[in-house]
Amino acid sequence: MTDLAQFADRVRGSLLGGAVGDALGWPIEFLRLDHIRDRFGPHGLAGFPADRAVEVTDDTQMTLFTDHTKSRCPRWPLP
Repeated sequence: MTDLAQFADRVRGSLLGGAVGDALGWPIEFLRLDHIRDRFGPHGLAGFPADRAVEVTDDTQMTLFTDHTKSRCPRWPLP
């Protein structure tokens, strides 16, 4: 694997990891620990729901928009 291909693979992995973390975290983002345990049990949120599709938030959307812009801009950051 070339250095460029390895870099691209790492970028994709970082973006995917961020999206997965966002999808797992948004349902409990503003809840207190006792509320999380009341809703999800003593171990808290332990995985994705099996009965519906997972969702990401605007955090993932903004990350992807920023990545898209940076990949299209030859001089980033702009002077």
